[in-house]
Amino acid sequence: MRVPVRLSGVLLALLFLTLPALFHGSGHVLAQTPAPTGPGTEELVLSLMNYRLQQADLPAGFVLGSQLAITPSGDAFDQSNTLDEAHTALQSLRQIGLLAGFSQSIDPNQITPVREFAFQVQLFATNQQASGALRTLANLPPVRGEQIDFPTVPVSLGDESLALHRVVITSTSNNRFYEYVFWRRGRLLLMARLKVRDGTETLDQVLPLATSADRRAAAITTPLPVSARLPSYGSEDDRLDALFALANRLPDSGQQPSGFVPFSSGVISNADLVLNAPDPRAAYDQLVKWKRVAEVEVIFGTLQAESGDLIHARLALSADPAGAMANVLDPQHQLNSVVEVFALPVPLGDLSRLYHEKYTASNGLSSEAWRVIWARGRVVLTLLLTGPAGDFTAQDAIALAG
Repeated sequence: MRVPVRLSGVLLALLFLTLPALFHGSGHVLAQTPAPTGPGTEELVLSLMNYRLQQADLPAGFVLGSQLAITPSGDAFDQSNTLDEAHTALQSLRQIGLLAGFSQSIDPNQITPVREFAFQVQLFATNQQASGALRTLANLPPVRGEQIDFPTVPVSLGDESLALHRVVITSTSNNRFYEYVFWRRGRLLLMARLKVRDGTETLDQVLPLATSADRRAAAITTPLPVSARLPSYGSEDDRLDALFALANRLPDSGQQPSGFVPFSSGVISNADLVLNAPDPRAAYDQLVKWKRVAEVEVIFGTLQAESGDLIHARLALSADPAGAMANVLDPQHQLNSVVEVFALPVPLGDLSRLYHEKYTASNGLSSEAWRVIWARGRVVLTLLLTGPAGDFTAQDAIALAG
């Protein structure tokens, strides 16, 4: 599961009062955060960046949408309700050899009939484990309410390939129809997917995307890392412990700001920050400076959703207090923003700052953000208010934080 949204109340600051004891005397004690024994997931995702599809790889009438990193700790967190369940899930992912990956959504433009494509790359520890994951897909058992079959892949893709046709019929008529193509290239398992809702899916609609993606992958000659070449902080076990410890201290019932409703919540992995940065290597270096282990957030929104006002409450863990303070002094800002920095009238924690960021949102509106960020030991707390210019003030952010 993603971080549960459990919200309602007055001041966000109240939910941070338990933070001094976050890693003392709890079931999630992280006395030390050693470096991982192999490459960190952010280094692995950095090595996969060239496999991402570009606009020229897409079908006509489609554009690149969101992209998400795949990490074992994040997947285990998503699948589980308790820390014990999550560690069992993480062990299962370790046994099948999953190391990291990413997914990209491919969305229709405004004049294209509604079809949705997606592309995914997963990196495994060995060729054999990647092949095993593909064979597992070929033996999927039938699920109630679903129909599956395995068409023949009529083109050559990678080292081995598999097609899957899936139909999901529901009592509410929320029916979905899918065509998947999976293929292995060395340690990589790649996937191209088509989704429609009107039963018009055919394998030949998704094959051009798969062929284009495989052509891109075949041209990449840089070897994928098998040992760490870049620094990172925290093993996947450490990160999983941190995610549960931090998530349990996100806003609970009684802390929802007036006029706002639960919008979304989730993990912000180091790999996600690298994957979505305009300069991935610069983002990686910034994470190393922060000594970042893990981060979670919950977002409050208005009925206008992403086009309106948003309040983000975030908790992050660094490997030591110096890393947490480095994060306060040099956080990531809104893309292409003009930034001003201020001291808080009443300091928070060990070190705190207020940032004002002016930028143009993706919808073209002139927008601004007020970011209150402070460190308590190894924990970094962020309260971020974003919206059209003039909707929030510095006083709004300070009052909610303090």
